[in-house]
Amino acid sequence: SGGINGPDPNNFNYNSYQAYDDIYVIRGIHSFKFGGVYERTQDNFIAGYSDDGTFTFGSIPNFMANIPTSFAGLLPVSDIERGIRQSVAGAYAQDTIRLRSNLTVNLGVRYEMATVPSEINGKMASLKNLSDPQVTVGPLFKNPTLKDFSPRVGFAWDPFKDGKTSIRGGFGIYDVLPLAYIFTNRFPRTPPWFENGSVNYNSSTSPANFFPNGAFPLLTAATLRAIYVQPNPPRNFVTQYNFTIQRQLSSSTLLTVGFVGSRGYNLPTNVDDTDMAMPTTTNPFTWSASTPRVNPNFGRIAATVWELSSHYAAMQAGLKKSLSHGLMAQVAWTYEKSIDGGSTTFSSNEFANTLNNPMGIFYPALNTGLSDFDVRDLVVVNLLYNIPTPKTWKGFAKGVLGGWQAGSIFTAGTGLPFSVMLNNDRAGTKSALTTEQLGQRPNYVAGCQTTNPGQVQYVNTSCFTFPAQYTLGNLGRNSLTGPGLQDLDFSLFKNQNVTRISETFRVQFRAEFFNVLNHTNFALPDAPHTTMWTSSGVLNGNAGQLTTTQTASRQIQFGLKLLW
Repeated sequence: SGGINGPDPNNFNYNSYQAYDDIYVIRGIHSFKFGGVYERTQDNFIAGYSDDGTFTFGSIPNFMANIPTSFAGLLPVSDIERGIRQSVAGAYAQDTIRLRSNLTVNLGVRYEMATVPSEINGKMASLKNLSDPQVTVGPLFKNPTLKDFSPRVGFAWDPFKDGKTSIRGGFGIYDVLPLAYIFTNRFPRTPPWFENGSVNYNSSTSPANFFPNGAFPLLTAATLRAIYVQPNPPRNFVTQYNFTIQRQLSSSTLLTVGFVGSRGYNLPTNVDDTDMAMPTTTNPFTWSASTPRVNPNFGRIAATVWELSSHYAAMQAGLKKSLSHGLMAQVAWTYEKSIDGGSTTFSSNEFANTLNNPMGIFYPALNTGLSDFDVRDLVVVNLLYNIPTPKTWKGFAKGVLGGWQAGSIFTAGTGLPFSVMLNNDRAGTKSALTTEQLGQRPNYVAGCQTTNPGQVQYVNTSCFTFPAQYTLGNLGRNSLTGPGLQDLDFSLFKNQNVTRISETFRVQFRAEFFNVLNHTNFALPDAPHTTMWTSSGVLNGNAGQLTTTQTASRQIQFGLKLLW
């Protein structure tokens, strides 16, 4: 970025005015709690854009040969300043009932609503139907939050009445309000106030001077972008539940085992382009060269819809030893699985491994797979040990060899999921998106082991084949799992009281070792190595290789800390 008329910076000015109040009332075995909240937000921003436009090249050879794949530019009449306003109001009531000396039950309900975001100068418009020839000025959608009542229930039980065992459980419904941040990429990017168009390069029909001067005149009304926001969205909410058992094994040791889970309904998703040609068949997915796009009046239609679901379930266990005999330690283990139809909310690049096929907005099953943040198995161990000082040590020996502490944190986990992709619109959806945004994937060879753990050539490329023209590959989203993580950090502290200065003055020497075993933790393959084929179906020579790490090599640092 940069240069004359290069991309402008984004300028955000955000105000949030909030008022809260809570009331507590105790009557016998009941402890009542009531409260309310009101929040008014002012989101004023200038969404910068490149005045001169942007050329995109599909490869380095094309870049060196001045052969772009597409051009996107902003017409001079565009306005990129917006002032968004929204209010949120909520109220709740809760009763904590002490039914027995060893049994407590919590009952509650919450109501919360949000107004539909508005723009202070009326600069709000969207397509009410994907096929509309022009946008409709006015509110983006009908408010789905006016009946958002959410019940909650929970309990805590000491079955043996000895204070050493606790069984807890809970269930609740939690509304996910359509707050303004979801539409960050929608508010400033819609006509008639914002006119941005894109055109693809075609060797047969594009002018010879497409790059650098011939592309801008090709930006006609039919190449401009628009937005579509589902006009009547359903209620978006999440159910959460948990059940845990805690047992005190000794005066300093506590064991916790639990099960937690959640399920999301009607989750929002943003798609960078829905103005695509629809498939002629869906089992398998095939296209025709003559199939038109959904709306030929625009070049690109970004959309926000509420149609995804999510499922999360986890077993969590922990063993905690509080400080005794100079030792404090904790072990935490989580074994989980998270599935969704897309992990991003307002942008397609919130996670480095995001790869959502935009066709999934019409066929959600295409993108249903492991969440971008899914880590199946994770263990974390930490400890701190006060190295004992023999009572026989006096003077110099006690001063130099006494007062030492050793600490350590060990983390081990499985890798994140990821996908491999194609380098072009092989299916023929006619979308204006780039390769990464298209998210089209190859065919999977059934029964093949997709990865080679422990090898730099991590992806087994023989497990995939290049799809036939006008077909969609059958590889699921996030079907591959990346390298895991193993990291051990170690620290050594020396504490020394300096009573000559004051009774509370202390000097601490610190020696800290990060990744002390110098273990190489490879990161997921990046985009150049997950894009496995050229547009003609030739396998890239470095496809599926590991080139970067998620942790640094061994790092050692020393410090001196003064405490008083």
